[in-house]
Amino acid sequence: MATSLVVVFLLGPGIDRDLEGALYAVLTGIFGTVGLYFFFSAVKTGPISVISALTALYPVVTVVLAVVVLHERLAVRQVLGVLLALVAAALLSSRA
Repeated sequence: MATSLVVVFLLGPGIDRDLEGALYAVLTGIFGTVGLYFFFSAVKTGPISVISALTALYPVVTVVLAVVVLHERLAVRQVLGVLLALVAAALLSSRA
């Protein structure tokens, strides 16, 4: 918040005061805070080695959204990569 106020002060009237942009900024802050809460809740209850590895699989969500929303086509190698990432997540999260 303090950094944002400094930027606003330095840029002054040159800042675009678009309501839609402000809404996206607020939503980004809210979702980021909620995500951080869930991350720390997971760290509190489970091993950090597993949790950090699972959170590093976020590109899988991007790939799935690209296929569903943007109708992108994946090559066989890309599909295999996503499947292996999901197998890795299952192996990491299982208790042996």
